[in-house]
Amino acid sequence: MTTYATPDQLASWLGATYTAPEEEEATRMLGRASQLIDTATRGRAQQAYDGRLSQGHLIPAHPVTPWTQDDYQEALADAACAQVEFWLEFGEEHDIVGLTGFANAGRLQIGKLPGRLGARARDRLVEAGLLSARVWIE
Repeated sequence: MTTYATPDQLASWLGATYTAPEEEEATRMLGRASQLIDTATRGRAQQAYDGRLSQGHLIPAHPVTPWTQDDYQEALADAACAQVEFWLEFGEEHDIVGLTGFANAGRLQIGKLPGRLGARARDRLVEAGLLSARVWIE
């Protein structure tokens, strides 16, 4: 399993908003984020990262020009960094137990809980066409 981003890319992504985790912790979190992304894309992320997708196999959100392997690698790095940013905001434990604190009259409102994949990570994967199994037909 490939880790789609490096600790340096994470630090750049986070900017001044968050303090980047130490390198060992950043590597661990990016590995987990990459695994979640691969699961969410049903393996298409790894194929795109490795260049094993045929030209035009996936449809990016705006298919003006076909995406290259470099384009996919950049999108996956962004998505992994965005996922770690999501965990830094809400807590990595959300991936297992869901968010707490969204209660209404003592009841947990399931509809208000975000999914396991952070919104920015999801947006980047949608933009790359990796969350869909659509194919290009010419």
